[in-house]
Amino acid sequence: AAAAAAASAAAAAGATAAAGEFRFTESEQHVRLWFPVLTGLNRISVDQRLEIRSRALDTLFEVLQTYGASFSPGLWELVFHGVLFPLFDDIRHVDEEQGETEWLRTSCEPAMRKLNRLFTSFFPSLAQLLPAFLQLLGGCIAHQNEAVAHIGVQSIMALLAERASSLSDEMWDSLCSVISSVFEQASPLSDSALAEASEGLDVEERLRIVGTRHRVRMLLLKLVQDMCAEHSQSLGTEQLNHLLNLLGKAHSNALGCSLERSGGKGLEGLGQLG
Repeated sequence: AAAAAAASAAAAAGATAAAGEFRFTESEQHVRLWFPVLTGLNRISVDQRLEIRSRALDTLFEVLQTYGASFSPGLWELVFHGVLFPLFDDIRHVDEEQGETEWLRTSCEPAMRKLNRLFTSFFPSLAQLLPAFLQLLGGCIAHQNEAVAHIGVQSIMALLAERASSLSDEMWDSLCSVISSVFEQASPLSDSALAEASEGLDVEERLRIVGTRHRVRMLLLKLVQDMCAEHSQSLGTEQLNHLLNLLGKAHSNALGCSLERSGGKGLEGLGQLG
């Protein structure tokens, strides 16, 4: 039914389009045609029933893949901010200890893959949305839930695999800025910070916190290493040096933590592992 409604919207807009051009814009007429369909699918995508929300997500992205080539950049901007980015609002409610929840596995991860495909398919029309998309992915990587962080890292790697050569210097700057911010958030926990974060927890829980943070930071380091190795020809000299400096800083921090831990006792030395 939603696909049929989308076809009807396309036909109605096409009937009034300029001769020789089939294009949907951010005009009030076209927004009124498309948004009831797209926002309706968005609402259904949070249904408690897996089969229903999966079908809604599939239909939403199928419609956008089918008609997206005719969307203007302005209409795409409305669609992303009003329909697509809100699909991931629940990420902020995923706790660190939840691991890979059913929602992450069956809804969030598939939706992020489909969003990446939209970006790579219609990149010229979506380029102005790249900073906002990178902020979403950076927020995923900085999340202390390992499964969420993995989704963010894989999404950036997939985007670069398809579109690295299309990124302008300004776009690379945006990506490097997001990576730098995430690096700061993923810095090792001090003993006092670990003590505060794990107050009232037993040894096993403290070890879990430290282990999770360590694995998330390793995902981030792997991302930066791959960016330097695989996309050095696309990166500018300043951007490449910036990423290499991040790796050098991470190595220095790890060495300093190792030396400090060697003089620590028991769990006191675990803080710098986090």
